Amino acid sequence: MLEDDSLLNLHRRTVAALVALVAQTLSIMKDYLSSIKHKKDSIVTLVTEFKALQFNHLSSLDAFLRSDAVRVHPLTFQRTSVLRSCTSACEDKLKSLCKKLQSVHSKLDKMGPIFRPQ
Repeated sequence: MLEDDSLLNLHRRTVAALVALVAQTLSIMKDYLSSIKHKKDSIVTLVTEFKALQFNHLSSLDAFLRSDAVRVHPLTFQRTSVLRSCTSACEDKLKSLCKKLQSVHSKLDKMGPIFRPQ
């Protein structure tokens, strides 16, 4: 009887520990999913800003630099020019952002479909 009680208590403690672990895991998952949901608007805004940068500003600048006016009167940009320093800084930041996004994407893929934003 004593052995049965001790085995029963062990099972109760194990089940209680599992219940607590499941509750903790659910809480973490809900927080994670909530944070993704709230960040979706920020991501949409960022994508919109990148599209505007691409289509409005960079396309116009690219067209200008390829224009006949620039071919007739070639422009040279010093290493210290604002255009060169800005494009260099943007390139560095964009490469860093791409690495971070690829890392997040890779981690989400490993975690399975439940963690991928819809």
